[in-house]
Amino acid sequence: MRTPVNPDIQTTRHPDIQTHLTSHQSPLRGRLLRIIDNTDVTLQDLDTFAKKIDCPRSWGKLTPTFFQDRIVHKVTAHMRAFASEVLTAVDILGLFVEMVLAPTGKLSAEIECFKHLRQLLHHIKLGTHEHARPALDACRKHHHAFLALYAVCATPKLHYTWHAILAWMKHGWHVSCLGAEAEHKQPKRIMAYSYNKCTSTAISHWLRGFLANVANPCTFAPTHLPRDAKACDYTVCMGGQITNILSYAIEIATPVGTFHKGDLLRWCVNGSSCLGIATLFFMATVRSTIKFVAVVQTYSQVSGELWQKCQFACVNTDSVTTSLPFVKAGNCIRPRSFGL
Repeated sequence: MRTPVNPDIQTTRHPDIQTHLTSHQSPLRGRLLRIIDNTDVTLQDLDTFAKKIDCPRSWGKLTPTFFQDRIVHKVTAHMRAFASEVLTAVDILGLFVEMVLAPTGKLSAEIECFKHLRQLLHHIKLGTHEHARPALDACRKHHHAFLALYAVCATPKLHYTWHAILAWMKHGWHVSCLGAEAEHKQPKRIMAYSYNKCTSTAISHWLRGFLANVANPCTFAPTHLPRDAKACDYTVCMGGQITNILSYAIEIATPVGTFHKGDLLRWCVNGSSCLGIATLFFMATVRSTIKFVAVVQTYSQVSGELWQKCQFACVNTDSVTTSLPFVKAGNCIRPRSFGL
């Protein structure tokens, strides 16, 4: 379901994230087959690698055998995947290329092409107007490299990405319909046990939740806890100030994304990056001002990519910039980042 975002534009189709991602199903599949055919890597190896990565919950979750089940062994075929799954698969494959394939020195041209694809999707995912021009530059570099490597996979939908970004630059809007795509899961769950008027039953359940969200004032707040947040009334002293905790939850929606318990958060203090794994989020009042806070297990950099576990801390969610994937290494972690 799309809502008009600009009443002055009636006939122009706005660029949307789903179009970009579905247009890159064939390129992603082509890269995977190139890796499989020219190295000792198997699709099972990719699935095993994916299980070792702790990804932000907002990435979505791939099935344990995603790469084995969804890759079609045909030159011009697409992957059997939803747009949101393509986005997660690109991130996972990007980490594999960065951590495993690139150090071997193999497929350097393919790796360079894939780097441009990751840059392109990074800007598309952020979606604000200032990312439109960098997305166009990444799209140009990617398409030149891709057509040189996978000419047989060139399709009109791939070319549409270029025009979609031009429309994004012209109108300043980039519509995301991934949330609407995700709505298919609830009807499927309901239809699994509802055999009498299953379609009307499924839409009734969805509509009930939709109206509840519309009636909830927090839905339209830039930062808010979910509807099922636990109410409480605790008074503590934080930073020398009396703080009254009103509610808490294991996830929070912010202007830069939704964060969950277990996510590796990044925030800045005096220009330096700090990392910590979220354990809880709460809403509190400090001097009659509403604040949202993340309780995190902090980590400090030991050497190179290795970060060691430290103490717990409370972090204002306004300072959180993103969540990162990471690999566990005992009491330490190896965070991975891209486009930062």
